[in-house]
Amino acid sequence: MISDAIINLGNKASYTEIKDYINTNWEDVKRDSITTEIIAVTVNHPSRIYYETETRPARLTNSNSNYDILFKTDRGQVEKYEPSRHGIWEIYQNSIGEYKMRESTPSSFLFCWNPKNWPFDKLEEKIDEINKTGKARTKWSVAGHKKIKPGDRAFLALVGSKHRGIFASGYVISESFLSPHWSENGKLVPRVLIEFEIILNPNTQKILEVQSLKNTISSFQNWSPQSSGIEIRSDVREKLELAWLEFLATENPIELYSQPAQIFIEGGNTQILQTVYERSKSAREACLKHHGYSCAVCKLDFKTKYGIIGENFIHVHHLTPVHVNGSEQRRINPIADLVPVCPNCHAMLHKNTPPFTIDDLKARMNPAP
Repeated sequence: MISDAIINLGNKASYTEIKDYINTNWEDVKRDSITTEIIAVTVNHPSRIYYETETRPARLTNSNSNYDILFKTDRGQVEKYEPSRHGIWEIYQNSIGEYKMRESTPSSFLFCWNPKNWPFDKLEEKIDEINKTGKARTKWSVAGHKKIKPGDRAFLALVGSKHRGIFASGYVISESFLSPHWSENGKLVPRVLIEFEIILNPNTQKILEVQSLKNTISSFQNWSPQSSGIEIRSDVREKLELAWLEFLATENPIELYSQPAQIFIEGGNTQILQTVYERSKSAREACLKHHGYSCAVCKLDFKTKYGIIGENFIHVHHLTPVHVNGSEQRRINPIADLVPVCPNCHAMLHKNTPPFTIDDLKARMNPAP
């Protein structure tokens, strides 16, 4: 009934309009029960998990469930839920078994370090760890602990200093947890574990300064927060990613890696030790943010061809194969070293050893008369 109502009301309506539509078209439906059902099928309503047991199993809202129908836009106002516009939401169980809901689409958070409050004793150690392994983990306090989740983007800003700005980036890899305050006063504060892929040394390297962030991205975003771990505005996330990438490409070496790792492949009575090459998640994302999602060879765009199911689907091709350096780790410039290609063109590039160049394959697709 609710699905029929929202469609016939132009995909946007108030609770009252939905109730009136249902009461007009169906008999003996209590208005209070309609309100309950509206809440239960609204993907971003925090109370939905208390009303309908069928909506409760842990899942994502892009799983074609019949219970993910509406999206709340304001008090008493909803519209037809579209994952491509409203993001993916998640019903999950927390560490004590309670059902909760949150937006599953990755968000971005700004953490801060104030040297006047506490020294980052392991700064150089973490930078050295990244130079050797491509990543370094550390825990950090977070103000938005109710919203943050594994997979969210993390930027670290220097505050309380003459030079203020962003000097590190990575990803959140844990739920929030309570940990002792740095002052050792016995107080517990919420923290998350962050896996950094890039850390610059503010004492010896340029950082992406606040004034530049205000001038080029947004003057409305708080770039020097008093509390660490605030959510970055959704309208500036992509701009920040591009600005950070351009800053690293022009001002500092890109610290994005592909590194070898050994895995076991088991099948039947055979066990094989095989070396595989990890692709840096940040390198892939940086490449696609710069080059886009169309194939560099044939120009195929999967979203244009297949609709929403093709959105953000593409392979990333290393112009220099990652196995060339053997067991050595290799730095990657995601703009110069990586390009997006469709699976067919990717396979054709590797039909030769060394792989064909992008221009070679283009020439083979469209041979001169």
